[in-house]
Amino acid sequence: MKSELKLVHTCDFCKKYSTNKGSITRHQKGCSNNPANKTACLGILCKHLGKTKIEGSTGYLIDVFYCNKLNKKVYYPNAKHKGCLHRYPDTFKDQEPMPTECEHFKISGLIYEDNG
Repeated sequence: MKSELKLVHTCDFCKKYSTNKGSITRHQKGCSNNPANKTACLGILCKHLGKTKIEGSTGYLIDVFYCNKLNKKVYYPNAKHKGCLHRYPDTFKDQEPMPTECEHFKISGLIYEDNG
């Protein structure tokens, strides 16, 4: 029987692990549980967040997020960490990152009030 001891690297946010330190370092930057990747828009889908179609840099129509309240196209922070901003600069040229906090945030769906 052969036994080996290996150093294992673990994500601080989701506990994913690997023996490759570089892969976990890259993963942590884009991990959906990383607080740096949390946004007001997607935490509990904001009522003002929608999707629209634009022509991407490849010529195909693609879905992008759109804030109806601010009249702006916005992108999820993972796009930056995955390198999409550099690979498809034309697609992201008129977009802003989703805010982490927003004064216009409204929960989508029905809200029931207790009238007594």
